[in-house]
Amino acid sequence: MADLAGTTVVLVDDHAKVREGFAALCEVNGMKVLGQCSYGPSVVETILAKQPDIAILDLHLPGMTGIEVIRGLRSAGCTAKVVVLSISREDKHLIAALRAGADACLLKDGPARHLLEAISYVRDGGQYISPLLKGARLFTKANANAPGDPLATESPPETKVFSYLVMGKRAKDIAERLRFWRRRR
Repeated sequence: MADLAGTTVVLVDDHAKVREGFAALCEVNGMKVLGQCSYGPSVVETILAKQPDIAILDLHLPGMTGIEVIRGLRSAGCTAKVVVLSISREDKHLIAALRAGADACLLKDGPARHLLEAISYVRDGGQYISPLLKGARLFTKANANAPGDPLATESPPETKVFSYLVMGKRAKDIAERLRFWRRRR
């Protein structure tokens, strides 16, 4: 694994202890943590303002999904590499994250070395899928828009609603969030 000294990161997770743990891991390995945040709508603004090399992002955030954050970053022209952390092992979440512009997908319950490997790979221009995931099949041509690809036929609003449902949000809360985002546009 390459030397990570000097790599700048922003940490995004809704659990302070998780962020603190990732911050300690990053700092011990010579990286500089430029910022931490937990609430969806402030994430894009924070990452754009700090301009880190790497954004370490939880997919399940209050106020905005990680997929929406990635899309917001990419539409704003952000070049930070995005390392996604998820508790879900479902391909549809990984596919959605990669389609949105994520550079790496990892499991939160994986070993710390996987996060360090992912940071090293993406910083040097590669993509990283945790070896704990069945990720190799995500990149085969046979899977592109295959009937088994759960996101091949969903529109962006459907994907957003689905993401909120997966996070356990109630229909009433989802409706409020969708109205909020339409007003912001």
